[in-house]
Order: sequence, then C-alpha cells, then structure tokens
Amino acid sequence: MKRVGHLIVALLIVMGFFNLSYAQQQNQPKDNPKKDVKAEEDSLLPHRDIQDIPVPYSMKLDKDNTFIFETKGIKVGIISYKGRVDGYSLAEALKNNLVEEKWTLQNILNYKNTSSLSFIKDQRNLIIFIEEGLFNTRLELRVGLINQ
Repeated sequence: MKRVGHLIVALLIVMGFFNLSYAQQQNQPKDNPKKDVKAEEDSLLPHRDIQDIPVPYSMKLDKDNTFIFETKGIKVGIISYKGRVDGYSLAEALKNNLVEEKWTLQNILNYKNTSSLSFIKDQRNLIIFIEEGLFNTRLELRVGLINQ
C-alpha cells in the first residue's frame, strides 16, 4: 500500500513539472511580435488641444467641463483634464514645457493641494489651475486674449 501512495505522489510531482513547463512556454514572447510603433509613439506625445500648450499624455480630457472657441486661427477657452499624477510633478512639467513653447511665466501660487500658474504669450494669457484630490488630479487651463 505504501508503494501505491509513493507512486501517486511521484506522479503528481511529475505532472506538476509538466504543467509548470507548459505555462512558462505560453508566457514567453513570440519571436516576431507585431507592434504598432506609430500608436505607441503617439501615446507618449503630449496632448495639444491648443497648438502651443502641451499637456502630459497621462492627463485625459474632461469633455464635460471643456469649452474651446476658435476665431481667426486663435483658440481660447477652458480645457479640463483628469489623471492620476502627482500635482507638483504636473506643475513642473507644464512649466518646463510651456517655457520651451515661448510662454512667459508670470507667477506661481501653491497652497496645500493646489497650484496656480500664470503665463503670457503674444496677445494671450494662460492661467493653469491644478488640484490634487484623493484619487485624481484635476487640471484646468484657461486661455484668453489680453485686452489691448
């Protein structure tokens, strides 16, 4: 009777090794996986709902709270985004990217879980409001014309 028990245990161990080997083969990458390189590159590029205002790709457009008005090639409005990012990192990324786009930083205000940044460029001003919540960070861009 002991031999039968030992035989069953040995059989179960051998079957376990075969199952493990098969599972590892299934998880190995294929030799020539077909990747959509263009789609992968596009996912890393910043949004540009307004041409010279890049927003990190991790922020998703909140269409219900967005209004863009365009006339004579100039876009103005309120653009809202939501995402799971650190508010401070988002503010730094926006500041650096906007300076590269030739926006001039006017001021930065930080208080608790909020940040406000103000920029000007040509005949437009941009006010950025960032609020870090429990689960999401909210970003609001307000783009308007400077009254001259």
